Amino acid sequence: MYNLTNVTAANNVFEIVTATNKLSGDLLFSSLFLILFIAFLIVFKKNSLKTVLLADSFFMSILAVLCFTAGLIGNMLLVAPLIFLFGSILIYYFID
Repeated sequence: MYNLTNVTAANNVFEIVTATNKLSGDLLFSSLFLILFIAFLIVFKKNSLKTVLLADSFFMSILAVLCFTAGLIGNMLLVAPLIFLFGSILIYYFID
C-alpha cells in the first residue's frame, strides 16, 4: 500500500513537514535526530565523554518527547533516546 499524501494540499509549515515525514517513511526526523546527536557530541567534545553523552542524551530525550507530543514521530523514535538516556546515566555513575 502506497502513501499518496498530497504535500501541495498542506496550508502551513507544520503540515508540509508532517506530510514530508510521512512520505519519507519517518526518515526525515530519524535522520534529523542522528545529525543533532552527532552535532551535540562535536559541540561538547571539550568535556569528558561521560558528561557529553549524558548531556546529549538528555537534550535528545527532551526533543523526542516534544516531537512525539506534536505528533511528528512515532513510538519507536521516542523510545530510542530514552534508552540512550538511561544507558548514559548508568555509564556516568558506574564507570570510572
